[in-house]
Amino acid sequence: GRIDHTLYVLRPDDDAPTLEVLGQLPSAARPEEIGKPNEDLYGVRFVGDRAYFVTFERIDPLYVIDLSEPTDPFIAGSLEVPGFSDFLHPVSESVLLGLGRSDSRLTKLEFFDVSDLASPQSLGALTLDDSLSYSYSQAEYNRKAFTYWRQSPNEHRMAIPVEGYLKEAPFTNLARLYLFDIVNPDSPSTLALTSPGFLEVTAATGVQIWGQHRSILQENAVFWIIEQAV
Repeated sequence: GRIDHTLYVLRPDDDAPTLEVLGQLPSAARPEEIGKPNEDLYGVRFVGDRAYFVTFERIDPLYVIDLSEPTDPFIAGSLEVPGFSDFLHPVSESVLLGLGRSDSRLTKLEFFDVSDLASPQSLGALTLDDSLSYSYSQAEYNRKAFTYWRQSPNEHRMAIPVEGYLKEAPFTNLARLYLFDIVNPDSPSTLALTSPGFLEVTAATGVQIWGQHRSILQENAVFWIIEQAV
């Protein structure tokens, strides 16, 4: 392939301002490459002694990397699903959220059961939404656009901005902020996702729809900011 991906585990030197390489992947002992030939690296998330990688060319492989032994990192498990995830977020030790695009070029959420490193499983994907012909989320490349609130141990909330245009005429450009509640985030078997809906603005409303998106969740209120418009 034209692309190679390498993971390095580094440790600060006690006596000098340098970094020592403790381990790497691929290695002589573990030559398996990260990703298939010609796959780009789309998303990375380090959580404790794990790392999650998403590579993509035509399908989305999720790799779980075991970092518990710094001198010997290895691919513990992998999973192939349609589309890809640019942004990875740890919902809990057992559940991982992926945000990216479906194979129909629409914004997609997907939850993964990562309780077993060797066998990650998809808990299901949700497209936002099929009334749009094309969409993307700024959270795919800017983490500040993604808002996540651990409201209580058993209930989390999140807000995800989406920009796109309607599938049916008139083909209106719009911006939306989708709101979600996650119940039982620690339990892959009982996790549930609900939504009160979304907020929407279009150019016809006279409100700014292009620019940096931010949001704040506070009690039962949500504040949505696009550039200088609130």
